[in-house]
Amino acid sequence: MNAWIIAIRPKTLFAAISPIILGNAIAASSPFFDCSIAITCLLCAVFLQITVNLVNDYFDTKSGIDNNQRLGPLRACQAGIISHKQIKIGIALTTLLSILSGLYLVLHGGVAFLYLGVASIVCAFAYSLGSKSLANLALGELTVFIFFGIIAVCGSYYLQTHTLHIDAIIMATCVGLLNAAIMFVNNTRDRVTDEQAGKRTLAVRVSEPMCSPVYRAFIYLAFAIMVIAYFMGQLHGLPVLLTGLSFIFARKLTEKFEVAKGTEYNTVLNKTALLTFIFSGLFSVGTLYQQFLLK
Repeated sequence: MNAWIIAIRPKTLFAAISPIILGNAIAASSPFFDCSIAITCLLCAVFLQITVNLVNDYFDTKSGIDNNQRLGPLRACQAGIISHKQIKIGIALTTLLSILSGLYLVLHGGVAFLYLGVASIVCAFAYSLGSKSLANLALGELTVFIFFGIIAVCGSYYLQTHTLHIDAIIMATCVGLLNAAIMFVNNTRDRVTDEQAGKRTLAVRVSEPMCSPVYRAFIYLAFAIMVIAYFMGQLHGLPVLLTGLSFIFARKLTEKFEVAKGTEYNTVLNKTALLTFIFSGLFSVGTLYQQFLLK
Protein backbone atom coordinates (compact mmCIF):
# COMPACT_ATOMS: atom_id res chain seq x y z
CA MET A 1 0.00 0.00 0.00
CA ASN A 2 2.82 2.44 0.81
CA ALA A 3 4.24 1.88 -2.67
CA TRP A 4 0.96 2.94 -4.28
CA ILE A 5 0.71 6.00 -2.04
CA ILE A 6 4.15 7.01 -3.31
CA ALA A 7 3.04 6.42 -6.90
CA ILE A 8 -0.22 8.36 -6.49
CA ARG A 9 1.63 11.41 -5.01
CA PRO A 10 -1.16 12.58 -2.63
CA LYS A 11 0.26 16.09 -2.19
CA THR A 12 -0.21 16.80 -5.89
CA LEU A 13 -3.94 16.12 -5.61
CA PHE A 14 -4.44 19.68 -4.32
CA ALA A 15 -4.05 20.71 -7.97
CA ALA A 16 -7.10 18.63 -8.90
CA ILE A 17 -9.23 19.27 -5.82
CA SER A 18 -8.82 23.05 -5.55
CA PRO A 19 -10.41 24.14 -8.86
CA ILE A 20 -13.38 21.79 -8.41
CA ILE A 21 -14.09 23.16 -4.93
CA LEU A 22 -13.83 26.69 -6.32
CA GLY A 23 -16.12 26.10 -9.29
CA ASN A 24 -18.79 24.46 -7.16
CA ALA A 25 -18.58 27.15 -4.47
CA ILE A 26 -19.17 29.90 -7.03
CA ALA A 27 -22.16 27.92 -8.34
CA ALA A 28 -23.53 26.96 -4.91
CA SER A 29 -26.47 29.38 -4.95
CA SER A 30 -27.74 28.00 -8.27
CA PRO A 31 -31.25 26.46 -8.06
CA PHE A 32 -29.89 23.58 -10.17
CA PHE A 33 -27.04 22.77 -7.75
CA ASP A 34 -26.61 19.00 -7.34
CA CYS A 35 -24.25 17.52 -4.73
CA SER A 36 -23.87 14.31 -6.74
CA ILE A 37 -22.45 16.31 -9.64
CA ALA A 38 -20.04 18.13 -7.32
CA ILE A 39 -18.79 14.86 -5.85
CA THR A 40 -18.47 13.22 -9.28
CA CYS A 41 -16.52 16.22 -10.60
CA LEU A 42 -14.16 15.89 -7.67
CA LEU A 43 -13.68 12.15 -8.20
CA CYS A 44 -13.14 12.55 -11.94
CA ALA A 45 -10.51 15.25 -11.41
CA VAL A 46 -8.69 13.18 -8.77
CA PHE A 47 -8.69 10.06 -10.97
CA LEU A 48 -7.31 12.10 -13.86
CA GLN A 49 -4.55 13.56 -11.69
CA ILE A 50 -3.60 10.10 -10.42
CA THR A 51 -3.56 8.83 -14.01
CA VAL A 52 -1.20 11.66 -14.99
CA ASN A 53 1.07 10.81 -12.05
CA LEU A 54 1.19 7.08 -12.83
CA VAL A 55 1.76 7.65 -16.54
CA ASN A 56 4.56 10.11 -15.74
CA ASP A 57 6.13 7.65 -13.30
CA TYR A 58 6.06 4.84 -15.87
CA PHE A 59 7.28 6.70 -18.96
CA ASP A 60 9.92 8.80 -17.20
CA THR A 61 11.37 5.62 -15.73
CA LYS A 62 11.21 3.77 -19.04
CA SER A 63 12.91 6.63 -20.90
CA GLY A 64 15.62 7.04 -18.25
CA ILE A 65 14.58 10.57 -17.28
CA ASP A 66 13.91 9.36 -13.72
CA ASN A 67 17.19 7.91 -12.48
CA ASN A 68 19.35 7.83 -9.37
CA GLN A 69 20.44 11.44 -9.91
CA ARG A 70 16.94 12.94 -9.69
CA LEU A 71 16.30 15.34 -6.81
CA GLY A 72 12.58 14.81 -6.42
CA PRO A 73 10.73 12.42 -4.10
CA LEU A 74 10.99 8.68 -4.62
CA ARG A 75 9.33 7.39 -7.79
CA ALA A 76 7.71 4.00 -7.38
CA CYS A 77 8.62 2.59 -10.78
CA GLN A 78 12.16 3.94 -10.84
CA ALA A 79 12.79 2.63 -7.31
CA GLY A 80 11.45 -0.80 -8.26
CA ILE A 81 8.81 -0.93 -5.53
CA ILE A 82 6.11 -1.23 -8.21
CA SER A 83 6.77 -3.23 -11.36
CA HIS A 84 6.09 -1.97 -14.87
CA LYS A 85 3.28 -4.49 -15.19
CA GLN A 86 1.67 -3.38 -11.93
CA ILE A 87 1.81 0.31 -12.77
CA LYS A 88 0.27 -0.34 -16.20
CA ILE A 89 -2.61 -2.09 -14.45
CA GLY A 90 -2.91 0.92 -12.14
CA ILE A 91 -2.97 3.27 -15.14
CA ALA A 92 -5.70 1.19 -16.79
CA LEU A 93 -7.76 1.21 -13.58
CA THR A 94 -7.55 4.95 -12.91
CA THR A 95 -8.20 5.71 -16.59
CA LEU A 96 -11.32 3.52 -16.44
CA LEU A 97 -12.49 5.25 -13.26
CA SER A 98 -11.92 8.62 -14.92
CA ILE A 99 -14.02 7.54 -17.89
CA LEU A 100 -16.85 6.13 -15.78
CA SER A 101 -17.12 9.23 -13.60
CA GLY A 102 -16.77 11.40 -16.70
CA LEU A 103 -19.68 9.64 -18.41
CA TYR A 104 -21.95 10.67 -15.54
CA LEU A 105 -20.91 14.28 -16.16
CA VAL A 106 -21.55 13.89 -19.90
CA LEU A 107 -25.14 12.91 -19.10
CA HIS A 108 -25.61 16.23 -17.32
CA GLY A 109 -23.40 18.51 -19.42
CA GLY A 110 -23.89 17.22 -22.92
CA VAL A 111 -21.62 16.12 -25.73
CA ALA A 112 -19.14 18.97 -25.13
CA PHE A 113 -18.08 17.20 -21.94
CA LEU A 114 -17.47 14.02 -23.91
CA TYR A 115 -14.95 15.91 -26.06
CA LEU A 116 -13.39 17.48 -22.96
CA GLY A 117 -13.12 14.06 -21.35
CA VAL A 118 -11.41 12.54 -24.38
CA ALA A 119 -9.02 15.50 -24.54
CA SER A 120 -8.23 15.10 -20.84
CA ILE A 121 -7.36 11.42 -21.22
CA VAL A 122 -5.26 12.09 -24.32
CA CYS A 123 -3.32 14.87 -22.58
CA ALA A 124 -2.79 12.71 -19.49
CA PHE A 125 -0.75 10.37 -21.68
CA ALA A 126 0.62 13.01 -24.08
CA TYR A 127 2.34 14.87 -21.24
CA SER A 128 4.97 12.12 -20.82
CA LEU A 129 4.73 9.89 -23.89
CA GLY A 130 7.39 10.09 -26.58
CA SER A 131 9.94 12.60 -27.83
CA LYS A 132 7.13 14.98 -28.82
CA SER A 133 5.45 14.85 -25.41
CA LEU A 134 3.84 18.00 -24.02
CA ALA A 135 6.65 18.20 -21.48
CA ASN A 136 9.32 18.10 -24.20
CA LEU A 137 7.48 20.86 -26.07
CA ALA A 138 7.46 23.04 -22.91
CA LEU A 139 3.65 22.85 -22.85
CA GLY A 140 3.26 21.26 -19.42
CA GLU A 141 2.39 24.51 -17.63
CA LEU A 142 -0.04 25.56 -20.37
CA THR A 143 -1.74 22.16 -20.26
CA VAL A 144 -2.14 22.39 -16.49
CA PHE A 145 -3.46 25.95 -16.82
CA ILE A 146 -6.11 24.81 -19.30
CA PHE A 147 -7.24 21.52 -17.75
CA PHE A 148 -6.71 22.17 -14.02
CA GLY A 149 -7.70 25.81 -14.26
CA ILE A 150 -10.04 26.91 -17.03
CA ILE A 151 -11.78 23.60 -17.72
CA ALA A 152 -11.95 22.39 -14.11
CA VAL A 153 -13.45 25.58 -12.66
CA CYS A 154 -15.63 26.61 -15.60
CA GLY A 155 -16.68 23.03 -16.31
CA SER A 156 -17.79 22.32 -12.74
CA TYR A 157 -19.56 25.71 -12.64
CA TYR A 158 -21.37 25.04 -15.92
CA LEU A 159 -22.52 21.58 -14.81
CA GLN A 160 -24.27 23.18 -11.83
CA THR A 161 -25.72 26.29 -13.50
CA HIS A 162 -25.97 25.45 -17.23
CA THR A 163 -24.43 28.87 -17.86
CA LEU A 164 -20.97 30.43 -17.72
CA HIS A 165 -20.35 33.62 -15.75
CA ILE A 166 -17.40 36.01 -15.76
CA ASP A 167 -16.53 35.37 -12.09
CA ALA A 168 -15.98 31.66 -12.82
CA ILE A 169 -13.74 32.52 -15.79
CA ILE A 170 -11.71 35.01 -13.74
CA MET A 171 -11.12 32.61 -10.87
CA ALA A 172 -10.42 29.75 -13.29
CA THR A 173 -7.61 31.87 -14.71
CA CYS A 174 -6.23 32.60 -11.24
CA VAL A 175 -6.21 29.01 -9.99
CA GLY A 176 -4.89 27.85 -13.37
CA LEU A 177 -1.87 30.12 -12.94
CA LEU A 178 -1.23 28.78 -9.44
CA ASN A 179 -1.46 25.19 -10.67
CA ALA A 180 0.91 26.05 -13.51
CA ALA A 181 3.31 27.32 -10.84
CA ILE A 182 3.23 23.88 -9.20
CA MET A 183 4.30 22.31 -12.48
CA PHE A 184 6.99 24.93 -12.96
CA VAL A 185 8.55 24.25 -9.53
CA ASN A 186 8.66 20.55 -10.38
CA ASN A 187 10.36 21.27 -13.70
CA THR A 188 12.80 23.77 -12.16
CA ARG A 189 13.91 21.19 -9.60
CA ASP A 190 14.51 18.64 -12.38
CA ARG A 191 15.98 21.16 -14.84
CA VAL A 192 19.51 19.72 -14.90
CA THR A 193 18.57 16.03 -15.18
CA ASP A 194 15.79 16.82 -17.68
CA GLU A 195 18.24 18.73 -19.88
CA GLN A 196 20.73 15.87 -19.71
CA ALA A 197 17.98 13.46 -20.78
CA GLY A 198 16.85 15.73 -23.60
CA LYS A 199 13.57 16.70 -21.92
CA ARG A 200 12.99 20.34 -22.91
CA THR A 201 10.56 21.63 -20.30
CA LEU A 202 9.76 25.32 -19.88
CA ALA A 203 12.28 25.54 -17.02
CA VAL A 204 14.99 24.14 -19.31
CA ARG A 205 14.11 26.50 -22.15
CA VAL A 206 14.00 29.73 -20.11
CA SER A 207 17.37 28.98 -18.41
CA GLU A 208 18.16 29.08 -14.70
CA PRO A 209 18.35 32.90 -14.20
CA MET A 210 14.81 33.33 -15.54
CA CYS A 211 13.18 30.58 -13.46
CA SER A 212 12.60 32.81 -10.45
CA PRO A 213 10.94 35.65 -12.44
CA VAL A 214 8.71 33.15 -14.24
CA TYR A 215 7.62 31.56 -10.95
CA ARG A 216 6.88 34.99 -9.44
CA ALA A 217 4.87 35.89 -12.54
CA PHE A 218 2.65 32.83 -12.17
CA ILE A 219 1.98 33.56 -8.48
CA TYR A 220 1.64 37.34 -8.54
CA LEU A 221 -0.45 37.43 -11.71
CA ALA A 222 -3.07 35.19 -10.06
CA PHE A 223 -3.51 37.70 -7.24
CA ALA A 224 -3.30 40.71 -9.57
CA ILE A 225 -6.08 39.42 -11.84
CA MET A 226 -8.35 38.82 -8.85
CA VAL A 227 -7.77 42.31 -7.42
CA ILE A 228 -8.20 44.03 -10.80
CA ALA A 229 -11.44 42.11 -11.34
CA TYR A 230 -12.70 43.39 -7.98
CA PHE A 231 -11.97 47.03 -8.86
CA MET A 232 -13.72 46.47 -12.19
CA GLY A 233 -16.81 45.32 -10.27
CA GLN A 234 -16.62 41.67 -11.41
CA LEU A 235 -15.90 40.08 -8.01
CA HIS A 236 -17.34 40.66 -4.54
CA GLY A 237 -15.11 42.25 -1.91
CA LEU A 238 -15.39 39.68 0.88
CA PRO A 239 -13.98 36.64 -0.99
CA VAL A 240 -11.27 38.83 -2.55
CA LEU A 241 -10.32 40.23 0.85
CA LEU A 242 -10.17 36.77 2.46
CA THR A 243 -8.18 35.31 -0.43
CA GLY A 244 -5.82 38.28 -0.35
CA LEU A 245 -4.65 37.17 3.09
CA SER A 246 -2.89 34.24 1.43
CA PHE A 247 -0.64 36.69 -0.43
CA ILE A 248 1.57 36.84 2.68
CA PHE A 249 2.18 33.11 2.30
CA ALA A 250 2.62 33.51 -1.46
CA ARG A 251 5.29 36.19 -1.11
CA LYS A 252 7.30 34.08 1.33
CA LEU A 253 7.07 31.21 -1.16
CA THR A 254 8.54 33.29 -3.97
CA GLU A 255 11.41 34.26 -1.67
CA LYS A 256 12.04 30.59 -0.83
CA PHE A 257 11.95 29.66 -4.51
CA GLU A 258 14.57 32.30 -5.32
CA VAL A 259 17.15 30.81 -2.93
CA ALA A 260 16.15 27.15 -3.22
CA LYS A 261 18.71 24.57 -4.32
CA GLY A 262 18.41 20.88 -5.09
CA THR A 263 15.99 19.02 -2.86
CA GLU A 264 14.83 22.30 -1.27
CA TYR A 265 12.53 22.66 -4.27
CA ASN A 266 10.49 19.74 -2.91
CA THR A 267 9.37 21.89 0.03
CA VAL A 268 8.56 24.78 -2.30
CA LEU A 269 6.60 22.39 -4.53
CA ASN A 270 4.48 21.07 -1.67
CA LYS A 271 3.83 24.56 -0.33
CA THR A 272 2.88 25.87 -3.78
CA ALA A 273 0.27 23.10 -3.99
CA LEU A 274 -0.90 24.12 -0.52
CA LEU A 275 -1.11 27.76 -1.66
CA THR A 276 -3.45 26.72 -4.48
CA PHE A 277 -5.67 24.95 -1.97
CA ILE A 278 -5.65 27.85 0.51
CA PHE A 279 -6.34 30.37 -2.27
CA SER A 280 -9.28 28.35 -3.59
CA GLY A 281 -10.56 27.53 -0.10
CA LEU A 282 -10.55 31.11 1.15
CA PHE A 283 -12.30 32.39 -1.97
CA SER A 284 -14.85 29.57 -1.66
CA VAL A 285 -15.55 30.36 2.00
CA GLY A 286 -15.95 34.06 1.23
CA THR A 287 -18.23 33.29 -1.72
CA LEU A 288 -20.44 30.93 0.28
CA TYR A 289 -20.72 33.47 3.08
CA GLN A 290 -21.61 36.16 0.54
CA GLN A 291 -24.22 33.95 -1.13
CA PHE A 292 -26.01 32.53 1.88
CA LEU A 293 -25.28 34.41 5.11
CA LEU A 294 -25.39 37.98 3.83
CA LYS A 295 -28.75 37.58 2.13
